[in-house]
Amino acid sequence: MARTSTASLREKKLQQQKITMLTSYDYFTAA
Repeated sequence: MARTSTASLREKKLQQQKITMLTSYDYFTAA
């Protein structure tokens, strides 16, 4: 999976592309 920068997100927004994001965490290390 490629890394995403704020510049690439801005470029996608200007080109009116949809942006999908997924955030997850490990419950046991977050506690």
